[in-house]
Amino acid sequence: MARFRCIAAACTVITDRRRAPAGCPDSNRCEFEEYDGEDPVALPAPPPPPALEPEPAAPLRMEIGGQVWPVTGAVVLGRNGDIAPESLREHLSVSRRHCKLSRTGGEWRIEALSEASPTVLDGQTIPVGSQMVLAGPSHELVLGGSMRVRLELGGAPPPFTGALDELLGGKME
Repeated sequence: MARFRCIAAACTVITDRRRAPAGCPDSNRCEFEEYDGEDPVALPAPPPPPALEPEPAAPLRMEIGGQVWPVTGAVVLGRNGDIAPESLREHLSVSRRHCKLSRTGGEWRIEALSEASPTVLDGQTIPVGSQMVLAGPSHELVLGGSMRVRLELGGAPPPFTGALDELLGGKME
């Protein structure tokens, strides 16, 4: 008498007919082939593809009030933030901790932290606690409705000029 085995992935039914027996939980998925009593040789599963590491994010160049700041890691912008030049501290519409720039994988993100004043990226307000990805090479960030910050992605970071200019009271030649 011929025997048949279900070839569906998780099924183990062996029967003498080409259909699932009554009570089979996956009877609608069963497909049968003739079975001689021996299991076919299973081929080893292919190895998983190598894990892809995310590309590092391009350097970020930030310009605030004519001063250039290279950004290489997470920073908080605001009157009391990690980067707080005099021009930023003078704007009372800018919160002490207004927004945060950070890298995740291969992309830069900006997160709005201030509930009191808006954080606007390229004309779009970022809701508090939300993040937006810096997708293009150039962006305009507006803090508190009036403080403009220019963000440039890519290329080597420019020389650090912000703190030195503030300390010396002018640009170095």
